Amino acid sequence: AAVGLSAKMAAEANLSQTGQAQAMAQAQLKSLEDQIENERRVAGQVDPVSELRKAQLLQDANALELPPAALDMLIAELGGVDAVAEMTGRKGRMVRSKDGRHWSYASRAKSE
Repeated sequence: AAVGLSAKMAAEANLSQTGQAQAMAQAQLKSLEDQIENERRVAGQVDPVSELRKAQLLQDANALELPPAALDMLIAELGGVDAVAEMTGRKGRMVRSKDGRHWSYASRAKSE
Protein backbone atom coordinates (compact mmCIF):
# COMPACT_ATOMS: atom_id res chain seq x y z
CA ALA A 1 0.00 0.00 0.00
CA ALA A 2 2.89 2.36 0.77
CA VAL A 3 4.36 1.73 -2.67
CA GLY A 4 1.00 2.41 -4.29
CA LEU A 5 0.61 5.63 -2.27
CA SER A 6 4.06 6.91 -3.19
CA ALA A 7 3.47 6.02 -6.85
CA LYS A 8 0.19 7.92 -6.74
CA MET A 9 1.88 10.93 -5.12
CA ALA A 10 4.64 10.80 -7.73
CA ALA A 11 2.04 10.62 -10.52
CA GLU A 12 0.14 13.59 -9.03
CA ALA A 13 3.36 15.59 -8.75
CA ASN A 14 4.16 14.70 -12.35
CA LEU A 15 0.69 15.79 -13.45
CA SER A 16 1.09 19.01 -11.50
CA GLN A 17 4.40 19.70 -13.23
CA THR A 18 2.84 18.81 -16.57
CA GLY A 19 -0.02 21.21 -15.85
CA GLN A 20 2.43 23.94 -14.92
CA ALA A 21 4.45 23.28 -18.08
CA GLN A 22 1.24 23.42 -20.14
CA ALA A 23 0.24 26.69 -18.51
CA MET A 24 3.68 28.14 -19.19
CA ALA A 25 3.56 26.96 -22.79
CA GLN A 26 0.10 28.48 -23.25
CA ALA A 27 1.30 31.77 -21.73
CA GLN A 28 4.29 31.80 -24.08
CA LEU A 29 2.06 31.03 -27.06
CA LYS A 30 -0.32 33.84 -26.09
CA SER A 31 2.62 36.20 -25.72
CA LEU A 32 3.90 35.24 -29.17
CA GLU A 33 0.44 35.69 -30.70
CA ASP A 34 0.16 39.13 -29.09
CA GLN A 35 3.62 40.04 -30.37
CA ILE A 36 2.74 38.94 -33.92
CA GLU A 37 -0.53 40.91 -33.78
CA ASN A 38 1.35 43.99 -32.57
CA GLU A 39 3.90 43.64 -35.36
CA ARG A 40 1.08 43.35 -37.91
CA ARG A 41 -0.55 46.49 -36.53
CA VAL A 42 2.74 48.40 -36.71
CA ALA A 43 3.34 47.15 -40.26
CA GLY A 44 -0.19 48.16 -41.28
CA GLN A 45 -1.25 44.60 -41.99
CA VAL A 46 -4.74 43.44 -41.17
CA ASP A 47 -5.41 40.16 -39.44
CA PRO A 48 -7.93 38.31 -41.65
CA VAL A 49 -9.47 36.47 -38.69
CA SER A 50 -10.06 39.77 -36.89
CA GLU A 51 -11.60 41.25 -40.00
CA LEU A 52 -13.99 38.29 -40.33
CA ARG A 53 -14.95 38.57 -36.65
CA LYS A 54 -15.48 42.31 -37.01
CA ALA A 55 -17.67 41.82 -40.09
CA GLN A 56 -19.73 39.16 -38.28
CA LEU A 57 -20.19 41.39 -35.22
CA LEU A 58 -21.28 44.33 -37.39
CA GLN A 59 -23.72 42.10 -39.26
CA ASP A 60 -25.12 40.78 -35.97
CA ALA A 61 -25.42 44.32 -34.58
CA ASN A 62 -27.25 45.53 -37.69
CA ALA A 63 -29.68 42.61 -37.40
CA LEU A 64 -30.74 43.65 -33.89
CA GLU A 65 -34.09 45.37 -33.67
CA LEU A 66 -33.41 47.74 -30.81
CA PRO A 67 -35.87 50.43 -29.79
CA PRO A 68 -34.93 54.04 -30.43
CA ALA A 69 -34.24 56.59 -27.73
CA ALA A 70 -37.23 57.32 -25.49
CA LEU A 71 -37.44 60.94 -26.68
CA ASP A 72 -37.55 59.87 -30.33
CA MET A 73 -40.32 57.38 -29.54
CA LEU A 74 -42.31 60.11 -27.78
CA ILE A 75 -41.95 62.48 -30.73
CA ALA A 76 -43.07 59.73 -33.14
CA GLU A 77 -46.08 58.87 -30.94
CA LEU A 78 -47.12 62.53 -30.64
CA GLY A 79 -47.30 63.12 -34.38
CA GLY A 80 -43.71 63.45 -35.52
CA VAL A 81 -41.28 66.31 -35.80
CA ASP A 82 -43.79 68.58 -37.56
CA ALA A 83 -46.20 68.37 -34.61
CA VAL A 84 -43.73 68.51 -31.71
CA ALA A 85 -41.49 71.41 -30.72
CA GLU A 86 -38.23 69.99 -29.42
CA MET A 87 -35.93 72.20 -27.37
CA THR A 88 -33.27 69.73 -26.28
CA GLY A 89 -30.20 71.00 -28.09
CA ARG A 90 -29.77 67.70 -29.90
CA LYS A 91 -28.18 67.99 -33.33
CA GLY A 92 -30.03 64.99 -34.73
CA ARG A 93 -32.79 62.50 -34.13
CA MET A 94 -33.71 58.97 -35.04
CA VAL A 95 -36.40 58.64 -37.72
CA ARG A 96 -38.43 55.49 -38.34
CA SER A 97 -38.49 54.15 -41.91
CA LYS A 98 -41.81 53.96 -43.77
CA ASP A 99 -42.02 50.18 -43.20
CA GLY A 100 -41.59 50.82 -39.46
CA ARG A 101 -38.81 48.26 -39.05
CA HIS A 102 -35.71 50.45 -39.19
CA TRP A 103 -34.50 53.70 -37.75
CA SER A 104 -32.00 56.10 -39.28
CA TYR A 105 -30.22 59.23 -38.09
CA ALA A 106 -31.51 62.57 -39.39
CA SER A 107 -29.96 65.96 -38.75
CA ARG A 108 -32.23 68.45 -37.00
CA ALA A 109 -30.57 71.43 -38.66
CA LYS A 110 -32.43 72.95 -41.59
CA SER A 111 -30.37 72.96 -44.76
CA GLU A 112 -29.64 76.44 -46.03
